[in-house]
Amino acid sequence: MFYFDNAATSFPKPESVYLAMDDCARSLSFNVGRGQYDLASKATSLVEKTREQILKFFDYQEGQVVFCPSATHAINTVLQGQLYNEGDTIYITPFEHNAIFRTLNHLSERVRLDIRYLSVSKTPFFFNLVDIRKQFEINPPKFLVISHASNVCGAITPIKELCSLAKEFGAITVVDTAQSAGHIPISMKEVMVDYLIFAGHKALLGPIGIGGIVMHVNDRHILPTVYGGTGYDSQNSFMPKELPARLEAGSLNIVAVAGLSAGLQWILDTGIEEIYNHEMYMMRKIQSLLESNYDFSCIGSDFQGPRLGVLSCISDEYAPDELGLILNKNSICVRTGLHCSPDAHRFFNTFPSGTIRFSVGWFTSDADIEMLTSVIQKL
Repeated sequence: MFYFDNAATSFPKPESVYLAMDDCARSLSFNVGRGQYDLASKATSLVEKTREQILKFFDYQEGQVVFCPSATHAINTVLQGQLYNEGDTIYITPFEHNAIFRTLNHLSERVRLDIRYLSVSKTPFFFNLVDIRKQFEINPPKFLVISHASNVCGAITPIKELCSLAKEFGAITVVDTAQSAGHIPISMKEVMVDYLIFAGHKALLGPIGIGGIVMHVNDRHILPTVYGGTGYDSQNSFMPKELPARLEAGSLNIVAVAGLSAGLQWILDTGIEEIYNHEMYMMRKIQSLLESNYDFSCIGSDFQGPRLGVLSCISDEYAPDELGLILNKNSICVRTGLHCSPDAHRFFNTFPSGTIRFSVGWFTSDADIEMLTSVIQKL
């Protein structure tokens, strides 16, 4: 198998991740915070250690980590846990995943919200911070909800500048790092973000089934959206006010936490800059291959700023789904269609058929590129 779908989920994982999960499933798979016996306490220690790893990873040791089953659940926890007023202005990018876009549209049916797109220039392709400031001055933001990187073209959103600007207007800032965390360093001390969303199964190299939120330890604004047992303050008929228990109803996926912990350690040992450099080296090879073939056009590769190892393209000869089937017959795994990000494709004029997307990771090799080259040349 030749895998080019790391933007959906990283594969393979480091061997240490598989070993940690197997060991946890066999010897430590207990309910966290529910037992006084030694093994339950050890499981709790693993969860707290992983929280500390995440806080260190995002350079926010004084913060709080809330675990969720996925980044999508984390986004819903944050957005549905806020108090809204009629007409609140919420700014998003044109590249949002449906995890954000659908959640905001659902909320807007309940409370009329003014959802607006940040100004992004197409030619040249960049975030126009001058125009965005004008947008904020005319319609001040109550919330800024943005993805750190596009899962369609890999363009990195200037979150530091945007969050700082939004804070001038008193906005609550939410940043989804599902596509960026693990590829590039992210410091919450440098970025004025109130809620940072992460996904464990992408570049953090953990398994599917774990994600979460990093926020201020004394946050009192966000309300729970799921209710149930926490193993803490059980005599209380309501959810505890303290974090993380307030937002962590039910049993934590301890096996997935173990895998995430191992993935974070592997990234630390390997070096995030080395990971990024390898991914961009592989992406440049793919881009060169596609651009040298007149049948293909790369989408968003002219972004005037840093990018990740994600590249979408269209073909003059093949529809994206058709090309995906051809590649699949040659054991090449890619993503085709809209990638759960329809507005991005409206922005790039590739809606509704979408694109074919290649996304690389640390384990993408020259052999993968050679196989892809062979098939493209045959086409």
